[in-house]
Amino acid sequence: MKKINIQIFVLFLWSTMLFGQSLMHSSTETMKNGPGIIEVSKNSSKLPCVINYNDWNLSFLDDFNGSVKDLSENWYLFGDNHGPDELQIYKWDQLSVSGGNLVITAQPLPEPVTGSNGVIYNYTSGWIHYKNMVKGNALFEIRCKMPEGREQSLWPAFWMWNGDCSQQTDGYREIDIFEYWGNNFKCGTNNVFWCDGSRNRQSCFTEYCEKQPDFFNDFHIFSVAWLKDKLVFYIDGKEIRTVKDHVPLESAEMYLIANLALANSPSISDVKFPQYFTIDWIKIYNLKDKGNTLETCTRSENCEKTSTNELKLLKASTTKQ
Repeated sequence: MKKINIQIFVLFLWSTMLFGQSLMHSSTETMKNGPGIIEVSKNSSKLPCVINYNDWNLSFLDDFNGSVKDLSENWYLFGDNHGPDELQIYKWDQLSVSGGNLVITAQPLPEPVTGSNGVIYNYTSGWIHYKNMVKGNALFEIRCKMPEGREQSLWPAFWMWNGDCSQQTDGYREIDIFEYWGNNFKCGTNNVFWCDGSRNRQSCFTEYCEKQPDFFNDFHIFSVAWLKDKLVFYIDGKEIRTVKDHVPLESAEMYLIANLALANSPSISDVKFPQYFTIDWIKIYNLKDKGNTLETCTRSENCEKTSTNELKLLKASTTKQ
């Protein structure tokens, strides 16, 4: 009996030592990771960076709480067309203000209209661009709701642009903060354009898709931070993409534009008009400290590898590399 008791006692001590080592290891991990923190797998994605508004000073806000007449205080209408590859002619009367929102309406014209470029248009829509040219070291934001249609022709966008690749300009500049194509209502795109040495337009084009079943049913915020050496894109304040190639000089001037275009697509016959692009507000912030490069989480894309005259769809990554 004594021998058995001794064996049991030894077994108890051995088990206690093992359990104690395990408990000590667990305690050490808890101390490292903090109480109540579950260690995340090394292969799991990290949460994206978010906008820290303490880095910015609000310099412009239009919340569209006035009337249509008030639009002319801050915005111009861009001519009447934007090229033969689009089906709409832009008219000021396609802009309305209702419930604190700017509503851009796209619809068929009662009769065809000839634009200043000689092209005959059967549809009309709206375009605004900010009266002041914008520069870098700034954050540009829009809170908006997309058109309800799913057809490929619908093309709402919030973007910056100046010039083309001709000899008369100082180089093509375009930053698409977002573009949405109606045929894929879960996905949008953003883009950076530039001119190559032969004055051909090149682009760094990315598609990003939301997990939500329908991205059109509510308002969302789309933003870009234009810095000295990078462009950082956000949706609802969360970073989705960082680009470091072909970033326009922060001193370069550009137009800031919001519009609803109709792409030249056979699916135009399937669109249920009228269609509405609804904007709650547009904001511009200036960077408080121009030396602040902002911490980013997403990979920085090499646009040289993705540049092409034919736009390519690439999946944006939110994992840090």
